[in-house]
Amino acid sequence: MGIYVVGTVAGSAVALTLIWVQNTYKIIRLAGDVYQIDYLPMRLSVPDFLMIITVTMGLSFLATIIPARRAGSLNPVDVLRYE
Repeated sequence: MGIYVVGTVAGSAVALTLIWVQNTYKIIRLAGDVYQIDYLPMRLSVPDFLMIITVTMGLSFLATIIPARRAGSLNPVDVLRYE
């Protein structure tokens, strides 16, 4: 399992916890004389959540593949010579 999976799961857990805290305790308040509601409601639908997870894991995977391919194309002798 890649570190990008762990980071995505941890970030998702933090985000879902923050959404729950906001909806339960209404921490972010809005001015009642300006808005029709008094707090900022947060909602995350399942398709949105799955899209965010997919894009995050895809970008993280690409961020690990691109440097690995560049490093793999180097000659080890040349790398160790300049180290």
